[in-house]
Amino acid sequence: VAGNLPTPPPTENPPRPTDKWVIACTGRVNRKKNIAFGLKVLAGIELEKPVEVRVYGPPEDPEYLNEILSLSNPDSGLSIAHMGSLNHEELSVEYLKAHFLLLSTLHENFGHSIAEAWAHGCPVIIADTTPWRDLEAKGIGWELPLQPEAWARGLAQALALELEQRQALPD
Repeated sequence: VAGNLPTPPPTENPPRPTDKWVIACTGRVNRKKNIAFGLKVLAGIELEKPVEVRVYGPPEDPEYLNEILSLSNPDSGLSIAHMGSLNHEELSVEYLKAHFLLLSTLHENFGHSIAEAWAHGCPVIIADTTPWRDLEAKGIGWELPLQPEAWARGLAQALALELEQRQALPD
């Protein structure tokens, strides 16, 4: 469908960490990407296992990046770090470490990072502002309306999966 995906899918899908959830957020760090929305909802969920959020991308809005990073609360089990900009090969390695891609964007025409995450065996938790639909039925993620209650339910559902269930999602 998208002939301009830069990274070919990996030939292997190594196991992800078992002691924590790793969530990737990729793309430009600006308000249109709406990263803080998804992370604010995540910060309000009681976590059974630590969650490490890794934000990848250029910090186009340093004030917004600080807002995102301020949501980190290691005492509650939520840590958020900005990992900077990576080239596609480096990002490919990072998708293989993540359990989920979180993309609470206000709008995407296609969402290349979504297709790239799937190519690396990484289900997605995304806003319904992308063209992707019926993800849960297909076992490849969740598309959620930009309403805090819906995101709280979707995030709680994803993070309630046992590791074996997460690994059973299609790669």
